Amino acid sequence: MKNLLFPVILLILSSSVQAQLPIIHKLEAAKNSATQKQVIFKPKAPTDTLYYEDFSGGFPSNLSLQNNAGNSNNWIWSNAAPGGQYSTSVAAINSTSAANGFMSLPSGFFNTPFPPGGPVAMDASFTIGPISINPKLAVDIRWQQSSRYCCQASNELVLEVSADGITYTTFDAVLGRAPNVSMPDPSSDPAEQVRINVSSVLSNQSTAYIRFRKTGSTHYYWMIDDLLITEGYTDLMILENHQALFTMGLPYKKIPNLLFDSLSFDLFSKNDGYNTQSGVHAKLDVFQDSLLNGQPGIGFISSVSTTFGPPVPFQQQISFKLGPYLNQLNSTGFYTAKIEVKSNVPSLWPKAAQANYQFEVTDSVLSRVGHESGFIGDVGTSGFPSGAFRGNRFASLFSVGSNLTTLSSASFYVSQDSANAGSYIRAQVWNWNPQASTISAAINPLLAVSDSMLIDSTHLGTWITLPLLN
Repeated sequence: MKNLLFPVILLILSSSVQAQLPIIHKLEAAKNSATQKQVIFKPKAPTDTLYYEDFSGGFPSNLSLQNNAGNSNNWIWSNAAPGGQYSTSVAAINSTSAANGFMSLPSGFFNTPFPPGGPVAMDASFTIGPISINPKLAVDIRWQQSSRYCCQASNELVLEVSADGITYTTFDAVLGRAPNVSMPDPSSDPAEQVRINVSSVLSNQSTAYIRFRKTGSTHYYWMIDDLLITEGYTDLMILENHQALFTMGLPYKKIPNLLFDSLSFDLFSKNDGYNTQSGVHAKLDVFQDSLLNGQPGIGFISSVSTTFGPPVPFQQQISFKLGPYLNQLNSTGFYTAKIEVKSNVPSLWPKAAQANYQFEVTDSVLSRVGHESGFIGDVGTSGFPSGAFRGNRFASLFSVGSNLTTLSSASFYVSQDSANAGSYIRAQVWNWNPQASTISAAINPLLAVSDSMLIDSTHLGTWITLPLLN
């Protein structure tokens, strides 16, 4: 919609504003999130293989199909893309042995065109078993997949495992991924490699049954190939999630020097080995990779560590904070924070508990997006459920971490969408009170504003900076 004024509200956690601190904001979603979930596991040396199936040429002899929906929407053997009205550009799974075929449940294809009564939800599975394996204390199941599902998070894409073919234990096969998300993306990329510890079911067992089930989803696809049962790990701490935090708990990719000392991490770890782990602790090493002008940095600066404390039994998930880090350099530049979770016993796969977080230290810029400026999708008033109308606003929360901070400007990126041309934009900075009981009380008072600016075609694909009038 043209010629409408869309104020951009920057919410600030601070009681007053008095020194210089430009803030960078974006109108598009950043590609690199501060929260990184590790879902693909690739050890350098694979563990012993107890069973392998590559679906060469068709169904294995011990595979059976199940369909609780009472229709013909079953898993199939395929060597082609899934098709369907919402998956026309989706490629066949790019797995190790894709050329000789794989298992596929093309939900979207089954619902193309829509049946007379509307799209039909899937409730189909395939089971392989019995499978004879050498008994091992720790057991993993691994496979390669390409998937996307619709439309509720309650819909299931699951792995089910049994030692007797009667009682099954269910594991999330998409590792918490939300609906309508493609993995891999693009679909032509190498297939997602999944590892799930099933020692709770198959420890010291000589027989296994494996079932893949999709329930509730109406569209898209699920392709599976190169299924393995492998010996697992007896001692293994993994880092499932980590989130970089500065000042009041918000992640940034650019921070001013004054916030450097507040760097810490929320860690979400898990004992994915069979043995109980004691002495679990984490370490943060900070490195200056380079100066802002591209010259080499000084490398390692210093480190900080945190101990979790209690022993961590098999499959227990834990969370704890690492930091804050005390800056010893006080210099602008590009940095890498390296974090690692350990226990008293050497891990059999150290990289599963390691992660890096890269950020930039500036003189005065605070930003939720880094210098790479990689964006996916758009954020703006057009995304409002009611549509875009005069007076619509959207906001982003920043914490300046000090009540002696002046906000001198707000910057944002204008996407290439030609519909942006002809619109006006204005920045407003409001104080944000998270303890308030109403929106009007929470966003108050107004701290700073900018003049209105007309967006034209020359601004598309560029950063715009609006000086703030305090």
